[in-house]
Amino acid sequence: MLNCRTGNRTGGSNPPLSARTLTHKEDYMFDFEKLEVYQICKQQNVEVLRYVKGNSTIDPYLKESWKVTSLNIVKNMVEGVSRIPKNEKKEFITASRGFVFECVALINLIVELHPEEKGKMEEFYGRYESLSKMLLGMIRSFEINH
Repeated sequence: MLNCRTGNRTGGSNPPLSARTLTHKEDYMFDFEKLEVYQICKQQNVEVLRYVKGNSTIDPYLKESWKVTSLNIVKNMVEGVSRIPKNEKKEFITASRGFVFECVALINLIVELHPEEKGKMEEFYGRYESLSKMLLGMIRSFEINH
C-alpha cells in the first residue's frame, strides 16, 4: 500500500517512489511505455520541443501550434491504449493519427516560409510518416473482423 503523505510503500519490498528513477523502470513500466510507436513518438516530441525552443525565426504561433499538436499525438495514443473497449481504443488512436497529419501540414508551411529549414523538416517528416504507418496498423488491429 502507498502512503500518500510520504510516498513510501508499506508492506512490500519496493523502494519509496522518490528512490525510483525513470531510467531503470523495467519492473514497473506502463503498458504504453513498452510500445515501439510510443518510444518513437516520445523521441519525436523531444526533438520538436528542442527545435522549437531553439528557433527564433519561425512565427511564434506556428511554433506553439506545432508543439501542442505534436503533444496531442502522444496524449491521444496513450489514452487509446488505456481504454478497454476496442471502439474507444480505435477512436483515440485515429485522433492521434489525425494529429500526425496536422503536424505534417504545419511543417510543410514552415518549409514554404523558411526554405532554409527544409533539411531539418525532412527529418521530422520521415518520423511522422513512420508514426502514421504504425498508428494505422494499430487502428486496423481494432477492426471488428480481427
